[in-house]
Amino acid sequence: ASDSEAAAAEGEDLATESADEPSATAAAAASPAAAAAEGSAPETEPPPAPRPIDDLPPFGPPATGEMHQADFLAPEAPKSQRRYADPALSLAGVPGGQISEADLSGSSFAGVVFQGVHKYARCNMANADFRRIALPRAEQPHQFVECDFTGASFAECAIDYALFARCILSHSLWQGAVLNGVKFADCTVEGTAWDGVDLSRTVISGATLSQGDFSRAQLPPRVSAPSREGAADSGAPPEIEPPKESDPAAAAPSTKFPGDE
Repeated sequence: ASDSEAAAAEGEDLATESADEPSATAAAAASPAAAAAEGSAPETEPPPAPRPIDDLPPFGPPATGEMHQADFLAPEAPKSQRRYADPALSLAGVPGGQISEADLSGSSFAGVVFQGVHKYARCNMANADFRRIALPRAEQPHQFVECDFTGASFAECAIDYALFARCILSHSLWQGAVLNGVKFADCTVEGTAWDGVDLSRTVISGATLSQGDFSRAQLPPRVSAPSREGAADSGAPPEIEPPKESDPAAAAPSTKFPGDE
């Protein structure tokens, strides 16, 4: 199985405390169903509006050009050091619904709404600008597998229901981020700035915990612990046995949260 397939299989188990307190996105999705049950015509909920970015200071070198939704349907289209100029981005028309091995380094997505499920594998997103993006909860967790976010900024972003697996997050910036149901599994987080971030609805597993400094976060993350006394840290939550080395799924991080059924 590929990394993305393994991550997707594990991602089906991902659940969070927000199940007891549904996110605004989930509540909005439930509204049409409730209306239909009552016999009235369901209303289509509009997507979240792009967040204003006019007051944001410059981040990184100036963009060399613009890119648009259509560029993500064309693998050969340049995507590095560009400014995404559309208010929303969807991968619905991308083959397999996943972007793999793309160079998005230095590009700006500030204020963009990421619609639907987003999956990225082995992409270069170093020094990219994700400030004030909205990544709302979807029917499956968003997945970032083995992506490089070195020096990227996620300041004031809103991310709901996502997995970062074996990603490089070193020296990335997360000040003011709102993270709900997010798991960081075996990521590199050296020098990452979590200043003032509420990490209580995130889970940190694997080597991520030992490398990171979460002392300046508003609230600390939850921790996935080994399931057996004296076992090596595999990132597996207590109720899941660490996979054996011969298991094809051994390379895939667990996305199930501690306390899940």
